[in-house]
Amino acid sequence: MSESERIIRQQKTALVTGCSSGIGYNLVLELASRGYKVFASSRRVDEMKPLEEQYPKNVVIFKMDVSSLNSIQEGYQFVKEQLSKSQTTDSPKLDLLYNNAGQPCTFPAIDVPDQALLDTMNVNVTAPIRVTKIFSSLVINAKGTIAFTGSVAALTPLPWCSVYSASKAALAAYCSTLAFEMEPFDVKVAHVTTGGIVTAFSDVRPIPKDSLYLSTEEGVQCFEYRKKMLTNLNGTAADKYCRSVVNKIEKISGSTFNIYEGSMSWVGPIANRVLPRFIILAAFKAKFKLDALWDSLRRKYSYENKKQT
Repeated sequence: MSESERIIRQQKTALVTGCSSGIGYNLVLELASRGYKVFASSRRVDEMKPLEEQYPKNVVIFKMDVSSLNSIQEGYQFVKEQLSKSQTTDSPKLDLLYNNAGQPCTFPAIDVPDQALLDTMNVNVTAPIRVTKIFSSLVINAKGTIAFTGSVAALTPLPWCSVYSASKAALAAYCSTLAFEMEPFDVKVAHVTTGGIVTAFSDVRPIPKDSLYLSTEEGVQCFEYRKKMLTNLNGTAADKYCRSVVNKIEKISGSTFNIYEGSMSWVGPIANRVLPRFIILAAFKAKFKLDALWDSLRRKYSYENKKQT
């Protein structure tokens, strides 16, 4: 075997979903800088072109819409063919499958539009399950790692995030069992509970105008404050977050590893273990300025009920 063939064979490989911006984009940069051959996927190929331009020998961009089963299957065929061309083994190997693509959903629980509900569950739950199933053989061949971008929202009653939180909680449950079932294949599973990150990942869609939460002036003010919060987020820089996450993933020794990364990512797990629920709710009321809204709604609907009786 020639020296060039030996180098190619030893090069680690990774597939990352949702790479057009934010965490996914920075994961590709981090992995490529470490010498990985990275397959970067997204629905928006144009936004990934700078990745390929910066690392032309290490990054391959391609279109894959994780909300479409056909697109995932086509993506698998593409990656498998690319791996077969560059690797000297009959069994193509993928060292890291990183399920990062996600869909925000920020509405009151009783106001979530049906399409937003379906889209969020499809992208955040169904999609990573499908991607994992379809690409699993490549990871098993490499005795590699399957990683998922989770969220601290799965562990806390985060206001206006019920559906997003539910999707991330479902993902965490899936990862836990997946890790157990991957043990015989020596495949590791990394679930990354993510806290505050400075990215463009946010849901700025307005809540329905007929929402009960907008029926008082305090409600209008509350959601105006929410808009300002979304445009002035404090958190960990995405590149710093990705550097730390990849460091931890590369050091995994067991079959599963829960990684906590990003601003305040440790709060949810600890708070749920040691604090009474009323203290957690009080903290969220203060952070999101909900006390005045809660009081106004109680007054309004208590009065309405009295009128009806």
